[in-house]
Amino acid sequence: MKAGDIMSTNVVTVTEDTLVNDAKEIMVKNPVTISPGMPVEEALQLGQEKGYGAFPVVDDGRFVGMVTESDIVRMMTRVLGVKEKRGVRIDIRSTSKGFGFFRGILDILDKKKALLLSMMTLPPSEDEPDWLIALRVQGDDIESVANELKAGGYNVTYVG
Repeated sequence: MKAGDIMSTNVVTVTEDTLVNDAKEIMVKNPVTISPGMPVEEALQLGQEKGYGAFPVVDDGRFVGMVTESDIVRMMTRVLGVKEKRGVRIDIRSTSKGFGFFRGILDILDKKKALLLSMMTLPPSEDEPDWLIALRVQGDDIESVANELKAGGYNVTYVG
């Protein structure tokens, strides 16, 4: 038995007497695994699809560790620039599908000497017809960055 054969979704009280016999009953025969190189967003999506809170990490058929939902969230906070508590979030709503939309945003950031720490987009849905572009920006005067974006025709809906 490999350590990756027991999934975190199987919660069982284990005593010394029952460990060997009951382990076979709670084992997942073909567990869903991830590789060490899997991008964090793919692991997040897989967890959402399967309803799992943890995955065994397997490299060349060998168990090398576990990745939990908390590990994934911790990594996403770093990717989004939240962990360092640096920068300010600026949200822009848009219906634009045109090329050059992001170029204009980046030009304004460059002009204002504001550093783009991260950018996340959320496509339209049934509930929300607009794109959400969430920027995490660092600079000396973020309010002037937001004002410049507004003056450039961007629908800035949040700064904070």
